[in-house]
Amino acid sequence: MNDPRLHTGGVRVSLTQETHDQPPGGSAAGTFPIANETPQRIMTLKDLALSQITLAQYPVVKQWREKLFAPEGLPEICDELPRLLTEFLRTPEAEAMSPYTRRAKALQHVFVNKTALVRDTDLLPGQTTTSFVGPVVYMDTIGYCIWPELKTMTTRAQNPFRIRPEVAQRLNKEIFPYWLERRPAQEVARYNDYDSQQHPDRDRVAGDAIDPALKSRAGETPKALALMERVAFFLSDKATCVSHTVPDFQRVLDYGLDGLIKQARVDLKDGHGLADEQKEFLNGVISVFEGAKVYAQHLAEQAAAAGNAEL
Repeated sequence: MNDPRLHTGGVRVSLTQETHDQPPGGSAAGTFPIANETPQRIMTLKDLALSQITLAQYPVVKQWREKLFAPEGLPEICDELPRLLTEFLRTPEAEAMSPYTRRAKALQHVFVNKTALVRDTDLLPGQTTTSFVGPVVYMDTIGYCIWPELKTMTTRAQNPFRIRPEVAQRLNKEIFPYWLERRPAQEVARYNDYDSQQHPDRDRVAGDAIDPALKSRAGETPKALALMERVAFFLSDKATCVSHTVPDFQRVLDYGLDGLIKQARVDLKDGHGLADEQKEFLNGVISVFEGAKVYAQHLAEQAAAAGNAEL
């Protein structure tokens, strides 16, 4: 099947195709109940298909879905994260910091300067990027893989992205060149000797290695890295997915950022058995949380300005 809509970006599904093999009890929308046969594991859902839930019951979700399916749902590259990181890391103060402190202060800088976006209908404040659907460019992992496609990504047949000229200019002239001289995660593997036999407990489950032995010399590209670089143009790996880093929301809700900062300071004051590296880490955590508080305040101010009564 050669359907040009499959290559135009955004989200595309067939909304007219009917379900022919619909079991008895199916709804008019073509869905049917799926019984929860393991209620001891799934405590809240009796019907796993959610067949009785419709978009009409959730007008905000319906509105966002319509936007996602509209042309504005085409992803647009956002450079806010790499721009803010690069902006901080290239300062003389950052260059003089130790790695733990530098990373923490960089994240604090991102939080303090990140754009607070809140609409009047939002139920949760803030966005990962400044674009409606915004791919994030992670410069400390594989973000630079889009460098060769800055001029062609808007017109490529497969998975096209929008990108503003000023964003492409910043990435090409300011951000990518800076990181070219650094060594993100995969470059460390390329420029250092590595032998998995020296790490016998890594990547093992029940005593058996889940990966084959890996050995390479500095300057060689490990086979696993070569494979990752070939799929990086089409996939987002675990190192770059926001969804693979799940914060402990329960602790934040129970204690708040102020409570967590207070506990970290208590731990630092007691200091029993803490190594210097652990103390530096706790100070870094405090810096990041303080930055998150500033961002939360900016979100609250933006919600008020947008007239969002829910937030």
